[in-house]
Amino acid sequence: MVEEAQYSVPFRELTNYFIRKDAPKERFEKVFFSQEAFRSNFGMAAFMGPNGRPSEIDFKREVVIAMVLPPMNQACKLRIEEVVKEEGRLIFHYAQTLGEPLSYTIRPCLLIAIAKSDFESNLSFLYSDE
Repeated sequence: MVEEAQYSVPFRELTNYFIRKDAPKERFEKVFFSQEAFRSNFGMAAFMGPNGRPSEIDFKREVVIAMVLPPMNQACKLRIEEVVKEEGRLIFHYAQTLGEPLSYTIRPCLLIAIAKSDFESNLSFLYSDE
């Protein structure tokens, strides 16, 4: 039996989206295959300036992988480290850094797009504290 090698999967981090108020309140990890399904959980958060437009998503060629934490009142930064494919499994490595208490609630999330050809239905999320 030949072992399948592990290799990095190219990805794009998506920016300028917000989590809709009617999205699930608990932590969720989900893959979106269509714009309609994506829009049922996320909205566009455009603002002024050259980088103010939400990232473009081509659902004909890409899938979106989302990792969303429950509401919290502590600063939290999530960072994607890498996405790897190994033995028919897709592994989403990310880092989480917790900061100071906040006087308001946030919903930390990571959104990435990968090619449909790189997607594996067996998906794992692994994190490390910084």
